[in-house]
Amino acid sequence: MKIELDMYQTLALAVLVLMLGKFLRARVQVLERFCIPAPVIGSVLFAIFTCVCYVTGIAEFAFDDILKEVCMVMFFTSVGFQANLKVLKSGGRAMIVFLGVVIVLFPVFFLFGSRKIIRYIVQLSEEIQAMEGGDLDHPITIRGSDEITTLASCLDSMRVTLRQQQEEEAQASAKVKNLITEMSHDLRTPLTTLLLYTEILRCRKYETPEQADNYLNKIDAKARQIKQLSDNLFEYALVTRDTVAVLEPPAHFSAVFEEPLTEMVETLQQRGFACALELGDEDVLLSVSGQYVRRILDNITSNLLKYADPDRDVVVRFVQEGSKAGLCFENCVLPVPASSESTKVGLPSIETMMEKMQGVCRIERPEGVFRMTLLFKTAKE
Repeated sequence: MKIELDMYQTLALAVLVLMLGKFLRARVQVLERFCIPAPVIGSVLFAIFTCVCYVTGIAEFAFDDILKEVCMVMFFTSVGFQANLKVLKSGGRAMIVFLGVVIVLFPVFFLFGSRKIIRYIVQLSEEIQAMEGGDLDHPITIRGSDEITTLASCLDSMRVTLRQQQEEEAQASAKVKNLITEMSHDLRTPLTTLLLYTEILRCRKYETPEQADNYLNKIDAKARQIKQLSDNLFEYALVTRDTVAVLEPPAHFSAVFEEPLTEMVETLQQRGFACALELGDEDVLLSVSGQYVRRILDNITSNLLKYADPDRDVVVRFVQEGSKAGLCFENCVLPVPASSESTKVGLPSIETMMEKMQGVCRIERPEGVFRMTLLFKTAKE
């Protein structure tokens, strides 16, 4: 059982303990003879009582200590009010010796007692300097349970946060470098082919007009491929530039996906794909960005047209996992790679947009199948 006392109850109990101490001091001659203060008598007895209650599990006391500092200041500032030179002189030579010893020994004991604290502060100063120099792997020493310990704990938390930010920035930088390398390769290949065909036409190295038309068609296809590549790169730049996605007010699943899913299915059916929709009857509330949802489904449609097997159904099903819900897209991949080259930008763009909407993008590639699950944050009615 835990007994919690507020400020007034704590103050009342303190008065009762003080009165108990005065009563016992007046009745017990030993306490009076050795000048044991009444507050000490009452508080020691109450401390023993609360200790026994805590150890035996009878009760645990919790006091409101809002007046503790006020009372301590009052005590230490008023403790010497009754002192005067006459009383000191009455103590004789022994009192003067005692005062001298106290004056000499006080700084000695103070320095000796604070030596450990000073060493700890010096150690913290050295560790902070190391952290300032860029060493975020060395932890800040946390020792004790006072205010300095709290400060050290906050500094260590800051160190961990800074290290995580550095790691995230390094990962983002490496991701951008890899993307630039891949995009440079993807741009170089169609550009080289484009220059070759234009050189053939410029030097008239074709034999028939039909062959010239064939080269023109190839040039057109390569130019469109480069345009698609630049469009994907521009979209990825837009997504990564947006620091925060503005989520629209929560809307029902059907209202969010009805229009973009209809357009997606129509586009796939016009290109000879069959779609199997398994959306169920649940109509949960989702917090999404409508603009991001449309761009994600456009990217998925583009990838399906490039890499999905048109002879097998494209399955779109409703999924719900805990506090998130969304769609799962599943399709069989072409046994032979598509003629169009991958830009390696579409999937990172989708993952980035889902992350900015506080959602999850999970990609699985079992043998011969590509499965993408998009989970959005749900909202309560």
